[in-house]
Amino acid sequence: MSDATLSSGWLAVQRHQQFLENTVHITAAAHAAEDALTSALDAFDAGNATGEDVDHRFHSRRLNRVRRNRRRERLLDDHVELTVRAEQDDRVRDAVVEAENHELLVLVGKKLDARQFGLLMRVSKGVTYAELSVERGVAEKTIRAYVCRIRDKAASFAA
Repeated sequence: MSDATLSSGWLAVQRHQQFLENTVHITAAAHAAEDALTSALDAFDAGNATGEDVDHRFHSRRLNRVRRNRRRERLLDDHVELTVRAEQDDRVRDAVVEAENHELLVLVGKKLDARQFGLLMRVSKGVTYAELSVERGVAEKTIRAYVCRIRDKAASFAA
């Protein structure tokens, strides 16, 4: 059957399926589009829906699902952050261990040059390799290898 003989509803469904097939990243929007396509197919199966009906249902459901998925992601992030922070606060802080860690940090800071030490500190604070690679204009794998060499060098000072 050619595209010319398909109803406008089926053509709309095909367009949305092609949109999903061309999605390259798994995001809240991609999950929402999958939900929306299922909903649009249900509407199409329920009756003889036109292309406009399928498009309207797809886009409104997709927008609704994007909002829902993003809200869930934010709630999950907040929950995880609060849980991790609570666990960290419950740890007993040993003054001797903290003093040793501070001395080690000072030693490593003196032995490494400022650029290497700064990079190591940024990684320890949670800056991703991808962010660092964009800042420095080099490949992410290059940053990973460089940080690995710096860590090995710092470990040799501590030994």
